[in-house]
Amino acid sequence: MHSVLVVDDDEMLVRVLERLLMVGGFEVQAVDNGEAALEIAAAAQPDLVILDCMLPGMHGFEILRRLKESNAVKDIPVILLTAQDREEDIVHGLSLGATDYIVKPFKAKELVARVVRAFATAQAAVGS
Repeated sequence: MHSVLVVDDDEMLVRVLERLLMVGGFEVQAVDNGEAALEIAAAAQPDLVILDCMLPGMHGFEILRRLKESNAVKDIPVILLTAQDREEDIVHGLSLGATDYIVKPFKAKELVARVVRAFATAQAAVGS
């Protein structure tokens, strides 16, 4: 079973994501801030991170930058899930190493399909 770390401070959205992902067969852990995200990612080594950009204390781009700079977790795929929809934000997130960028509000089936694709892409990269 693949594990997903959800990083978002919107409790209702976290519950929706947990339900969607658990029904899809994923194990889900959630945190609401950047420091906790970095700690859990290093300790638990999730298979994927779904990361909001607008978080209290530390912006999602900073969290992403730190994840990608850490040898321990740099290969974990990260999907940015955020309301930031400007083209420059999307390009910046992808240039920092995000696997995908999904703008809120999102479609449930599309999100799950992108998560599945992120896992497949990561596994193919490991196998090559």
